[in-house]
Amino acid sequence: MDKKTGIIVGILVVVVLALIVVAVVADSNDPYLITINDVKYEKEGFEKYYRVRYFEEEEKLKAEEENKDEEATENEETPENEEATGNVETPENVEATENGATIENEEPKTVDKAALKETALNEYATALMINQIGAAKGYKPSESLIASIGEEYDAEEFNRDRLTELGISREDYIEAKKVVKMQEDFYGRLAEFYPIDDETFNNYMTENEDNLKGYDFRMMQFAITKNEEDGTTDKDAVLEKANAILERAKNGEDFETLAKENATSRIVINNSVLSQYNGELESVDSPYLSNYLNNTELYNALIALQPGEYTEIISDDSTASFIRLEALRDDVKDETKQAIRDELSSTNGMYDIYYSNPSVIINSRLLKTIEI
Repeated sequence: MDKKTGIIVGILVVVVLALIVVAVVADSNDPYLITINDVKYEKEGFEKYYRVRYFEEEEKLKAEEENKDEEATENEETPENEEATGNVETPENVEATENGATIENEEPKTVDKAALKETALNEYATALMINQIGAAKGYKPSESLIASIGEEYDAEEFNRDRLTELGISREDYIEAKKVVKMQEDFYGRLAEFYPIDDETFNNYMTENEDNLKGYDFRMMQFAITKNEEDGTTDKDAVLEKANAILERAKNGEDFETLAKENATSRIVINNSVLSQYNGELESVDSPYLSNYLNNTELYNALIALQPGEYTEIISDDSTASFIRLEALRDDVKDETKQAIRDELSSTNGMYDIYYSNPSVIINSRLLKTIEI
């Protein structure tokens, strides 16, 4: 949430759907595993999804073990002029520590099948529920979305052999992943399916017009580096340099020229667009300014400025920065208005989904038959 405007930003990240309420039907002879709003789903779909999720968890644990091994290899040091003898016996599953004590080697971690089954069931049933809502709204997955799942499977480094051992074919993998990919895609496009009307949007803009501002500014940033061997940094020298450059800018030297000659370029990602700045004019509207700067102290200093004024040097462990405000606009750009409208529409959709109160029934008899 932007501290100045109070407008919700990134609603799809901060709104979390409550876990679905699952009614378990014991000893049912119903041949279907899941029933959502009277729509029935066979157990094969979840079984494939469960096996794919098991595969993913296995791969995650394997990657963690490989990282541990790499770190251990990197940290291994042999003292100078010291050789290991051939007479030392190390008990199985035991390794020596620096002080001579011994500890047992950790057993490799394994996937908790019962816990994963419960998690996977909740994920799968929730995705089915969301996809029902999406279909009712006219949502359809794009061909490129389905193709991207196949590309995952076809990737050179992908462990297809293990999936085959688990009984999952390429088609099975696509079918299983498609359920959650559709859910994610629908979430990302909620504004399309839950648009707010003009009256609601205009009322919102009117209520918040005093806080909707546009900021045109220039910024210099200086990198602080750390000596990995002794942990010291050049922060003091960087701050001294930054303050000297700030004074030169205040005395009338060209801001952008000073930045190009003395400061560090910044890489900024805004609305999925990557840009590089080093003293150039930047133009950002509230309520997105705080997230754009990603520095609360710098943000608070900037919004307190009048055009032509500078912030002081603001630093942390990695950078020292200052900003000059060039212009303060009383209205926001068209693309900002559209972004706000999309945020409000997405919020509208999330609340509609949140309060949909689906009927979800799980057939416990069939669930017990699904094992890996």
